[in-house]
Amino acid sequence: MDKKMWLMAISVGVLLVVSTVQAIELRLLSSSMEGMTAEISTNKFAGGSNSESSGEEVTKTLQNNIQGLQTMVGGC
Repeated sequence: MDKKMWLMAISVGVLLVVSTVQAIELRLLSSSMEGMTAEISTNKFAGGSNSESSGEEVTKTLQNNIQGLQTMVGGC
């Protein structure tokens, strides 16, 4: 019984350490993504590429992407 208790305690400890590491990595990733979003939005307002904000360009790209959709997904 004593060995089972130690094994369970070690397992819970390992799980806590892994979840803590993942939480820290997720927070760091989230922080870096916020910085990237700020750069993108700043670049867009500072005269970034016109094709990103052009509705016509997006529509053309979307139409080109979905033309072969049935063959890509195996539709009839």
